[in-house]
Amino acid sequence: MKNINILIVHYNTPELTECLIKSINKKIKDSNVSNIYIFDNSDSRPFTYRQENIRYIDNTQKQIIDFEKWAEKYPNKIEPFYSSKHCYTVQTFIDMIGEPFILMDSDILLKKDVSDFWDENLAFVGDGIGGRVVPFLCFINPKILKERGVSYFDDRYTYDLNKNKTTTKKYDTGSTLWLNKNILPHKIIRHYSYVIHYSGGSYAKEYFIKNHKEQLSADKWLQVYKKYWYEEPKPVITPDVSETATTEPEEEKVQPKATIKPKNKAVSFGSLEALRKSGGNPRKIYLRKA
Repeated sequence: MKNINILIVHYNTPELTECLIKSINKKIKDSNVSNIYIFDNSDSRPFTYRQENIRYIDNTQKQIIDFEKWAEKYPNKIEPFYSSKHCYTVQTFIDMIGEPFILMDSDILLKKDVSDFWDENLAFVGDGIGGRVVPFLCFINPKILKERGVSYFDDRYTYDLNKNKTTTKKYDTGSTLWLNKNILPHKIIRHYSYVIHYSGGSYAKEYFIKNHKEQLSADKWLQVYKKYWYEEPKPVITPDVSETATTEPEEEKVQPKATIKPKNKAVSFGSLEALRKSGGNPRKIYLRKA
């Protein structure tokens, strides 16, 4: 059985992230999900849902990354540079933890078990689309990336930090893996049968719903695809009284107690203090002769 680590970068979407975790619980059955890391960059709606294998990394007060200070060295950035923030967060996690993991966007739900993506002999496993390995479902092995001199975040290949840089391609999160695929052992797995993707969940209210009227709100989207995350509560089975035995129980035979003669002329159980010192066993308390 594989022991899987998962990273979810969270930004103000607690309902989506919680339902993704429930989807993980429901769909990943062939492997052990050891750790679900939540890297929380929220500035208004932090993630509060908890379960035993969640490892919460709190950056809500800029304890780990102060994006405003970090972005000062990129005067040509395109606000709000969400993609670069996301990509840099993944790189920060890689530097902190250094263990293999499956990267998931907070706005996906699993259609089935994604254990096929886990392969510690490879640098990455994922789907290549548009000049990048899509970050919403991707296995990443930091050890091999380091051995081959490849970083997940590279500011030369992030379009929203280089507004005035002329390039033939729009580099985005996951581009460095695709650009270096010839030196990185990898496997391409098409994602379509594995996940349903809301797309743009972290900024849907600011962009998608404003510009694309057909886009479902997050809560409606979760209801439409409820089957991928919702588990029916297990019924409580109570015994049927009519089927229980009605015969009278046999009378319990009481054995006579043996009489034990004390060695001392008279023995009492003494004070509560003595009882406490005996560890609660009155047979260990022997007082002076009466």
